[in-house]
Amino acid sequence: MLSVGSPFAQAAGAVVNVSAVIKESSCKVAASSIEQSVDLGKGRVADLKQANAATEWKPFSVELTDCPDSVTQVVATVSGTPDKDRAEDFLNTGTAKKVAVEVKNAADDAQISNGKTVTATVDQAHNAALQFKGRMITPTGGATSGSVAALMEFSFEFK
Repeated sequence: MLSVGSPFAQAAGAVVNVSAVIKESSCKVAASSIEQSVDLGKGRVADLKQANAATEWKPFSVELTDCPDSVTQVVATVSGTPDKDRAEDFLNTGTAKKVAVEVKNAADDAQISNGKTVTATVDQAHNAALQFKGRMITPTGGATSGSVAALMEFSFEFK
């Protein structure tokens, strides 16, 4: 028997590191919160003449359901276009001029604006609610009649 081998052939070793993360499913956004419209009511031009005049607060919430057992908190990051005259408010894309939408956290009265985060605790029924209040405001005064609309979007982190 003839055996031919190369002096340069050698067995080579290889190391493969494998890593993974297993996560539970996230909470579900309640159907009533997915594309929610919040009615801020009707304001009167006569009441929105002075800078920072505003309408009455209107409550609203974003509801999450069916959170896994391991999730105890929901952190929501808010995004939306800031108003050009007062960046902590949201830009009105409706037809009324010199009007913005102001939103606050109902729990602690903290201003909600683009990039802010809000935390809610998951209850024993595996649900969480982010409670807010909103209103129309005129940062500079001199509001005109017309429609008021603003968009807020939320991204969620589950802890």
